[in-house]
Amino acid sequence: MPVAFLDWRVVIVTAEITAQKRMEEKAAQFAAVVQSSEHIIIGKTLDGIVTSWNRGAQKKFTAIPKVK
Repeated sequence: MPVAFLDWRVVIVTAEITAQKRMEEKAAQFAAVVQSSEHIIIGKTLDGIVTSWNRGAQKKFTAIPKVK
């Protein structure tokens, strides 16, 4: 049975956000894997400026033994 709307003051807008949520979840999962990796992962700009590093890189470069 069709519904007749006599008053159009309310407009409901919906958007499909499933794909965006899925991408955000995958990005978060990837970030967690990179951060927890024991491998050295360093992010740099094209100019060679270090912008980020993971726990593996931090362990490697902060635990350099001192030569006596």
